[in-house]
This record gives sequence, C-alpha cells and structure tokens, in this order.
Amino acid sequence: MTRKQKTFTWLLEAVLTIVGVAVVLIVHSRTSPLKPILLTGAVLRDDTDPEKQTPLSNVAVSAVGGSYEINTTSDASGFFKLTVYPRLVPG
Repeated sequence: MTRKQKTFTWLLEAVLTIVGVAVVLIVHSRTSPLKPILLTGAVLRDDTDPEKQTPLSNVAVSAVGGSYEINTTSDASGFFKLTVYPRLVPG
C-alpha cells in the first residue's frame, strides 16, 4: 500500500468515525430517557362523602428519589405541579 493510499484510508476512517459519533449523539438526544417529567395533581380533604372533599391550599408537596428532593405547595384550588429531572444512572 502506498503512502497516498494509507493517508486516504486513515482520513476515510477518521471521517466515518466522526460521522458515526455524530449520528449516535443525535439519535440519543432525541430518544433520551432523561427528559423532565411533569407531575401534577390536586390536594383534597379526605372524606367518604365526595361533597366534602374540598381542595386544600398551601399544602407542602414533595417528591423524593434517592438524594434528590423537590418541593412545591398547592395553590388556592389545591392544584400542584412538580417538574422532576431524572438523573443519569451509572452503569
């Protein structure tokens, strides 16, 4: 193999490697499981009679996962919203 052929082969391998890495990064970013998760709900007074299950305002709501914790409070209608950002699991 001549020096010109070796150089061409090396450059071709380098370009294909760069293209391959770019494709993997693009595909991974579009299918990443690490997108934020929106948790929503309402805090209601616990009662067997549905008419007495009224919304509770200013109630602390927390989500805990491992060493990660996020907090919010319910609004006047009992509604709350938490945005959770999943963490990358080593492995």
